[in-house]
Amino acid sequence: MKIYNIASRNLAGLDISALENTRTYGDNLVVDAGEDALKVAKAVDSLDPSLIIVQDNQNIIGIINPDELIETISSMRNKNYKLLEDALKELSQDPDEISRNFEHESFNHIRVRMQYCGEGDHYVERLPCPRHK
Repeated sequence: MKIYNIASRNLAGLDISALENTRTYGDNLVVDAGEDALKVAKAVDSLDPSLIIVQDNQNIIGIINPDELIETISSMRNKNYKLLEDALKELSQDPDEISRNFEHESFNHIRVRMQYCGEGDHYVERLPCPRHK
């Protein structure tokens, strides 16, 4: 399972400049689209980034809010995951998920919950922005 498979791709309508600024803001983690999702999850569980920015050839093509993804998978599977790696490990072994290539409306097409910080011209997980309170 590649990280792109589980990223929200609904970026339409987001301010491009603010999205680019989000790439380098704070504790966000930037990964290439072809990265193994379980490997990224290990990094997420230790680094605890606010957002994961998924890129391909330096273009942002997806965003993941790790906390939101854990909630979504927990809800889908009727379990209470604490770590992204645990949630993705189980998901990655499910034959139904494998057959649909991990495509889900809630993963890929629903926009990640983010808020725009006008002072920093970037997106954050929630306001107030820790850097621009």
